Amino acid sequence: MLFISYGCNSETINSIQEPRVPSFIPAVLSPVKYPIIAHRGSWYQNGHPQNSIASLKEALALDIFGSECDVWKTKDGILVISHDNTYNGLNITKSTYEQLAQFPLANGEKLPTLDDFLIEVGNSPTNTKLVIELKSNASVNDVLDAVNQRGVIEKVIFITYSYSKCLTFAKKGYGNITYFVGHSHTPEEVKNDGIGGFYYVEEDMVNEGQVDWVNRAKELGVQLILGSVTNPQVMAKYIDQGCLFSSNKPVTLVQAIDMRENEQAK
Repeated sequence: MLFISYGCNSETINSIQEPRVPSFIPAVLSPVKYPIIAHRGSWYQNGHPQNSIASLKEALALDIFGSECDVWKTKDGILVISHDNTYNGLNITKSTYEQLAQFPLANGEKLPTLDDFLIEVGNSPTNTKLVIELKSNASVNDVLDAVNQRGVIEKVIFITYSYSKCLTFAKKGYGNITYFVGHSHTPEEVKNDGIGGFYYVEEDMVNEGQVDWVNRAKELGVQLILGSVTNPQVMAKYIDQGCLFSSNKPVTLVQAIDMRENEQAK
């Protein structure tokens, strides 16, 4: 089986090696076969609702690096999974969970909580991580408390648009599993502040002429997640650089890696 270890100083996909974890990522984050993060779960292939238990379960079965979810805090303090702050016309931050939960997802599931997701990940035999994006009113302490109560810190990654939240994670000793979403801070700043990596939308990186950030991240030992990658040809441009790929079509990228592996084996 072909394993890929992560971090921009990892071995290339062409090499068949024993799994190796870069020093800036704890050993508990075991490598998996595919350097892919399912954006809001693996929902595209089989029409699951985004951010649903069904999409999470499908992602966990793919042997990918992670499955991303978005976390908000309700009026009564429940951490719920939703990309938008509005759910069925209700403002999540101004509504109770009971008010929100009366409206099921399109597949009949109740609106999932972060705890529901943590249970699924904790029970999963795979190494796939839950990539938790903290939305504006989800605090570092609240999310850490939820994760630690379930005892699954080794199976989560934190991402956020808030650099101050990244710094808070770092001060609490979780910087190496925290990633900044955006590019207002350079790879050098991320490295110096003890943050594990950053998330940059690939198209934006190209349009803004900052493709050199890929090599800079690699040289610094900072993990780069390239976002919104659905085209296997785009993935192929960067996969040997040790990048991770966040995708709405994780199955498509998995199949592309399998095809590449098969071709190389001939």
